[in-house]
Amino acid sequence: MRGLFLDMENQAALPPWEEKALAALDAGEIDQALNALVAGCGQAIFAYCIARIGDDAIANDVAQEIFVAIWKALPGFRRESSLRTWIFVIAHNRCAKHRGIRGRLRQIFCSPRDTTVEEAQPDLSNALEEVVIKQQQAEQVRRALGKLKHKERDMITMYYMEELSLETIAARYSVSRETVRQQLLKAQQKFKQIMDF
Repeated sequence: MRGLFLDMENQAALPPWEEKALAALDAGEIDQALNALVAGCGQAIFAYCIARIGDDAIANDVAQEIFVAIWKALPGFRRESSLRTWIFVIAHNRCAKHRGIRGRLRQIFCSPRDTTVEEAQPDLSNALEEVVIKQQQAEQVRRALGKLKHKERDMITMYYMEELSLETIAARYSVSRETVRQQLLKAQQKFKQIMDF
């Protein structure tokens, strides 16, 4: 039965937005192809990001990142799948990356400071290198956090370590959700600049 549905899906005509995007792509007009994609499935991508991330404002930022990634990758689209499938693979990967970054920062914040190289398994040569790299990364993150203002540091730790929603953080500070979102984005940019030095 499932095979029957797949055959029917393959035989179905492409939606107009996808035909328009493919025609623009064939003509080498990447911007027009992207505009057709945004018009055709922009809302679906945004809804997907909300479902995966759980926060409208952050999901909107990730959706914008997704369409930038799509724009960059469009010239290399090989038509091994439908555009819609290809787009949702990119969306899935970007959302997973965003969630992964949150998870890694949480892991770094929650890891104990007294982890030593000697705790690595002596018979695994790669394990020692991984422990050293993780220690260096954790120390770099801690130093960068130390260079932030108190409120910036609080914003980042509440969002990434405690995994609080923007609404909860806004309630703690008695400000609007949008204010928290803007402050968090500024704190993230400053944190990233410090980390890049």
